[in-house]
Amino acid sequence: SVFTAARGGPVRYDNWRSRTWTRITDRLDFDIRPHDLRHSCATRLFREAGWTPAHVQALLGHADARMALNTYTHVTPAEVPRPCSVDTLLTHAPESVAT
Repeated sequence: SVFTAARGGPVRYDNWRSRTWTRITDRLDFDIRPHDLRHSCATRLFREAGWTPAHVQALLGHADARMALNTYTHVTPAEVPRPCSVDTLLTHAPESVAT
């Protein structure tokens, strides 16, 4: 273990969450679970760092890359394409698609 409990044994997650995490998040009036940080990290690795599914899978310890893809790749409302005409699609498409 990287961290140990007061008596030298491993830190139990339930104890850490109730004694440390909850105290900090309550004081900051911040409603977030530790797992939410894992989720945010994985999502940002896909979106912003360009990590492959295999890399995220290895980091998170998933047995299958599909688990990482299905769990951490989301489309936000801002990313949903708006309806448009075929002409608009072809005008703004990459050359290989428009020709």
